[in-house]
Amino acid sequence: MYLSIEGSRVHRVQDWPLWELAFRPGFLLASAWSVVSLTLWVLYLTVDPLFLASSPLSALLWHVHEMLFGFAATVAISFLLTASQTWTGQRSLHGKCLIMLTLLWIAIRVCLLYPSGIAIMLAILATFAWWAIAIASFTVQIEAANNSRNRVFIPVLVAMMLLDIGFLLAAVYNDMAAALILARACVLVIGLLIGLVGGRVIPFFTQRAIPGYAIDPWPGLDVAVMLVSISGAVVFVLTNLIDLGLNPAWLMFVAGFLHLVRQMHWLKPGVMVQVLKNPLLWSLHLANFALGFGLLLLGFSYFLASLPFAIALHLIAVGSIGAMILSMMSRVSLGHTGRPLKVSPVMVFAFVGIFVGALVRAGLALAGHDQNAWVISAGFWIIAFVCFLIVYTPILFSPRLGSR
Repeated sequence: MYLSIEGSRVHRVQDWPLWELAFRPGFLLASAWSVVSLTLWVLYLTVDPLFLASSPLSALLWHVHEMLFGFAATVAISFLLTASQTWTGQRSLHGKCLIMLTLLWIAIRVCLLYPSGIAIMLAILATFAWWAIAIASFTVQIEAANNSRNRVFIPVLVAMMLLDIGFLLAAVYNDMAAALILARACVLVIGLLIGLVGGRVIPFFTQRAIPGYAIDPWPGLDVAVMLVSISGAVVFVLTNLIDLGLNPAWLMFVAGFLHLVRQMHWLKPGVMVQVLKNPLLWSLHLANFALGFGLLLLGFSYFLASLPFAIALHLIAVGSIGAMILSMMSRVSLGHTGRPLKVSPVMVFAFVGIFVGALVRAGLALAGHDQNAWVISAGFWIIAFVCFLIVYTPILFSPRLGSR
């Protein structure tokens, strides 16, 4: 590895703070790539229709893939590989292994922009390797510690890997319909992941931030949310393949309703004022609300011609997935670098921006201004994540406070 000299000390690249835990390179690269890829998408929509013509995927499929897998799945893996060290006491990916995983991620992004059939096949192989290394590392930690509570994340990650590879194979065979079905299923699976993680961290963070406040456990409701969400995603995929005689709308209604009931359980009377005073709390609660409300809208989209499925799905993608990721990255980056859990005004602006972007994406599209909805909401997203990069890049490159 390349050696850099600073005074009398010699630093190996793999020993840089950046490679200490997966959240550092993962959060930075995923956020930066979401800004770059959305900028390319906006340019494609507004300036040059051939701007993404070099990609082995169509422009639409490239945009969908990079936002779901290049961004959201990358943050999910980075978070879980970081949390697993806390959960199990086992050392997570770091140093050379983390550098290798990061280089694989970069190789996928490059291959998906290179105009060659060989490039997309290399992208598929690199995608499989990236997922396999990440899932194997996470699984080894969980099993070594016999951490049964967190085994649930393993099949969720495997499902996301299969959806990613299936999406790329569908693109290779020019089956856009199949690719979009898999992409929509992935949004539902990421929603499931948010429900699992959010169901643990949101009440925990709320209790820690509000002195004397306690939330009674309701494990039955947590299990119900998980089972209905899994069933909804599975039925959604199957109904696009065979006639099940079952409309997935009903499962989406139930899942959305359960999410909202659970949130009401967390927010007892008198707590809302305290939550609104803390950006790291209200951003999480609002993102969770967007998931429940978005699932209800998905259900209604099956019965209302005026409410397209894609609009409801984007409310979840931007207002829940995007916002939850932005809020969780902000908190995790502070907590795991030993800094106070207090965000700057810049990040409060970013939180507001991502939610405004979600409302614009849904509202303007419903009003028939599709292109304006795409471009303006993308602008809000870009601003929000540029804010994150400005605030957190120095933090994620720096050692943990208190460490030598």
